Amino acid sequence: MRIGICTGIENLDSAVAMGYDYVELPMNAFSTLDKEEFNNVVGVIKRCPLRCEALNMFFPFGMKIVGATVDAGETREYIIRMMGRAKALGAAIVVIGSGGARSVPSGEDPSRILSQFSDIVRFMGDEAERANMTMVLEPLNKKETNMVNSISEGAELVRALGHPRVALLADFYHMRMNCESLDRISEGGGILKHAHIANGDGRAYPSERAEDKYDEFFSNLKLINYGGMLSVEADPKGFASGASKSLALMRKIALDHGL
Repeated sequence: MRIGICTGIENLDSAVAMGYDYVELPMNAFSTLDKEEFNNVVGVIKRCPLRCEALNMFFPFGMKIVGATVDAGETREYIIRMMGRAKALGAAIVVIGSGGARSVPSGEDPSRILSQFSDIVRFMGDEAERANMTMVLEPLNKKETNMVNSISEGAELVRALGHPRVALLADFYHMRMNCESLDRISEGGGILKHAHIANGDGRAYPSERAEDKYDEFFSNLKLINYGGMLSVEADPKGFASGASKSLALMRKIALDHGL
């Protein structure tokens, strides 16, 4: 299993030195950059031996993509622009997380919002097809969103769409926050294409095998013959002290489970 880390470009050199296989960058960090500024970022990535193989945080904080007041045309324009930037960064995987952006607004019909969100995800899949990338839908904990919180809900939406470029993500931290049984990963068989991990207590960097149900997470990934990557996605404040230890721990557990 290839193991990467979710971080910003300021930590690229450190991630290289630690031995990570790839980096997963935050897409929203590049949304307000002008062309020259963004090209400078691309240059930094191209000069780094660590590739940007995945991107998360697709939509900026404060942006809404569902609800009666949302302009669908503006949402699509943003997606097209940012998928172009994702391609320039060399990513293969783009995460659809952004809990605030997709949350059902107060007073609106959840079923209508789910249909609206499904249309957006389908459009993102179409853009991913053109860019030769895969979009992965990330179920999030209930404190971050009220839309698609579980592996079951995520798998249902992905399978309903049936889009070849839309798949599912399993995030250990969000599953633990939701008290979701880790054996639910079995529902992602065939469509689970990416995974995230952090300690379920405070989103800390994993440091000890016994501190959380890491082995159970890996064993369930093994049961579905998971062949994707795993990104450590912990609180950035702990990067300097925790990222290296997390990598060693994840490599050991993955090896023990034949991943």
